[in-house]
Amino acid sequence: MADNITTPIPTSTKFKTHDFGANGHGAAHVLFDSTEGEILGTKADAKNAATDTTAISFMSVWKQISASVQAVAALITGGYLLVHDNKGLSNLVFSATFTTLTRPANTTAYAAADSISDNATAGSVTALSATVSDTNDDPIFISEILVSSTDTGLAGKKLRAYLFNSDPTASSGVGAGDNSAYSQKKAGYIGSFMGWMETGFSDGTVGRLVPTFNETNNSPAGSFIATKPTSGAKTLYIQYQAVEVFAPSANSTSITGTARGWQGRAV
Repeated sequence: MADNITTPIPTSTKFKTHDFGANGHGAAHVLFDSTEGEILGTKADAKNAATDTTAISFMSVWKQISASVQAVAALITGGYLLVHDNKGLSNLVFSATFTTLTRPANTTAYAAADSISDNATAGSVTALSATVSDTNDDPIFISEILVSSTDTGLAGKKLRAYLFNSDPTASSGVGAGDNSAYSQKKAGYIGSFMGWMETGFSDGTVGRLVPTFNETNNSPAGSFIATKPTSGAKTLYIQYQAVEVFAPSANSTSITGTARGWQGRAV
């Protein structure tokens, strides 16, 4: 039997066959319709969004299934699986470290409510940022901020951190520099965290700050703060404040905050 013999079958569907040798026996190679279009399709074809979602061949169905499976596999490989294709919570937990704050080279004591920053001049204070999301504008839930410091003078003291989703130093936002009463414009403010810096460490101190209102009683502000990062980006900013008097243990000690929580999906 020669190659490509057309064998009519009902509803104008045809088989095409190949010659497998001198014995003349052939086998169905692929199904064609009356216009010579392949019903099964070619397995190496790329998925075609324009045609594979309308009148489709059997092979096109498998290509669509394959593409969907691969998309899901990519999400699983990335570490999480979405609840919905473009909305709702995922189970992605994050830990994002802010730029380290290095204090000025002095040991001047801080009064309660003083700002702790890297410069005594308000206009020279540096913005401390962290990338808290893996996608622009994804909402996040921050449950705590882990603070690590090389300053043993902070041990046993309360510390506050303010979070912003826009640069707090922009537009003359910072009203006072290091070791002055905290003064800041409210643009971008999303909430504050407070906690005790723990004792017992020889090379500094560590503390967990949780959502807390900045008022006389330092009342708890719930178990997390929900926010979006900087518009069109993945960033948050942090500032620090002494809640009570403390004397730095050395010049240029440092404070590093790490935000911890979980991430949603952009809506």
